[in-house]
Amino acid sequence: IDFDIYYNYVGNFMSFDAPDSAVNYLVYYGYLNSQYSILKYDHGNIDPAICTFPNYIPRNINFPVIDTGYVLASYPGVVYGSNIILKSVDSGVTWTEVYNDTTIKLYDLYFTTPDLGYAVGELGMIVKTTDGGQSWQRLNTGFTDYFNSVAFPDANTGFICAGSKMISTLDGGLTWNLQSFPSYVYLSDLHFVN
Repeated sequence: IDFDIYYNYVGNFMSFDAPDSAVNYLVYYGYLNSQYSILKYDHGNIDPAICTFPNYIPRNINFPVIDTGYVLASYPGVVYGSNIILKSVDSGVTWTEVYNDTTIKLYDLYFTTPDLGYAVGELGMIVKTTDGGQSWQRLNTGFTDYFNSVAFPDANTGFICAGSKMISTLDGGLTWNLQSFPSYVYLSDLHFVN
């Protein structure tokens, strides 16, 4: 990302995902137009505001492949956390709701494939889909922490951080193991590089 992007699209960058080395998606709030938008940076070319979100506040974005992506969002007025997951199958041009639960707040999502994904949030909440968001199931971790971030380097191996704790699974979320860190350590985000 270079200076031209910053200069032409002045705003608050909220989330970023790169499904491959040449295509990047950015969620940002534009100060000039007061809108939440997605930019697509494709082989050095910027597709400005391929989508704006007048009815949602997008917070996190995840594209497991170039054409299929998910956004964790909330309705305007919600200050922290999200309870809506949106899906796009046309590289971010249009979005449809695939999850909406006002009883919980989610903070991150991660998809290993267009069909298999997880979202995590408050009080140990994990929801999982295996059919691209058509149905979701809650997973029981036995923990009540606020989960900040989730990452799955493959379909079965996953990690979730929660402050000075991290839990992991080797079986797609059926069982979870705890790893604690000193109290001065605060884990807020997870990333894996292939």
